Amino acid sequence: SMLGLLREYRLIPDGVPGFYKRDNDYRCVDMRPGIMIPLRDVEGRIQGIQIRLDNAGNQKYRFLSSIYKKGGCGSKSWVHVSGEVEMGCEVILTEGALKADVVNSITGKPVVAVPGVNSLKLLAPVLRYLQRVGIGRIMTAFDTDFYTNEHVSKGYEALLAMLQDYSFEYGTYLW
Repeated sequence: SMLGLLREYRLIPDGVPGFYKRDNDYRCVDMRPGIMIPLRDVEGRIQGIQIRLDNAGNQKYRFLSSIYKKGGCGSKSWVHVSGEVEMGCEVILTEGALKADVVNSITGKPVVAVPGVNSLKLLAPVLRYLQRVGIGRIMTAFDTDFYTNEHVSKGYEALLAMLQDYSFEYGTYLW
């Protein structure tokens, strides 16, 4: 079990979303059935977990959180990085960690994923990192609903403005 591994390696999950302390021991929140997707930072460390729920309808994805438990904490809208970022490589920017992992597996290119095109708060530090390591070109690869959905379109325009602010060359892959 996850808690068994934490004990075996003497890891303390204070401040880790999804865990909380009760009776001087750590617990993990009960989860609905689904696929756990680790959300990694630029160094490959897990910063949070998203769950793709089975049989969930419109709310397929949830962040693992223990915000409503005493001694627990909430999750953030993490930006996920899949693959090795190397100087001069092209980076793909998409929506969704699972999609990012699949695209990275197929193409071998590093992929950065925001939770949604309107969830850009935590993207700035990742863009600064990409700038520092010499990335010049970022290709966006979002579902084409930004053409038909005004709410998504505004988020996509804000994303492109961010890329311009950081002086990245950018283009768009369509699917």
